[in-house]
Amino acid sequence: MTNHQNIKEKWGRGTKLVIALIFVFIVAVLCNGLIDIYVRFNGEERPAEVSQTFICKRKRPSIKVQLDETEYSLRITKSECFSGKYRVGQKVRVLKHRYFDRVVWPNYKPLISFGFIFLFMAAVFFYVRYQRRKA
Repeated sequence: MTNHQNIKEKWGRGTKLVIALIFVFIVAVLCNGLIDIYVRFNGEERPAEVSQTFICKRKRPSIKVQLDETEYSLRITKSECFSGKYRVGQKVRVLKHRYFDRVVWPNYKPLISFGFIFLFMAAVFFYVRYQRRKA
């Protein structure tokens, strides 16, 4: 049996499909992160009004803000949530880019999450490469 046939056996259709789906997911998340970075550094600061607050959850506490008749969801920290920093009707400053239907906080640090995503993608790449060499 040749090496090519051996790899074909080990890397069946299911494994290739899972790897392809992981790759598509990572690319989508990276594109999403790139849009946040672009809005953060090229968006204009605008006033928005808090339209809804949520019960503080363990994962992803957030608020909804209204800007130009459109409602957007913004993540907040757990400490901001538990302290009740944001109230309905309160004015907040957000960044909005005219081409993207998204708002971010002016102090948002997208490069940190983008770095983690990039490291995860690199780890998956090297893992797959290692597995193929091992086969």
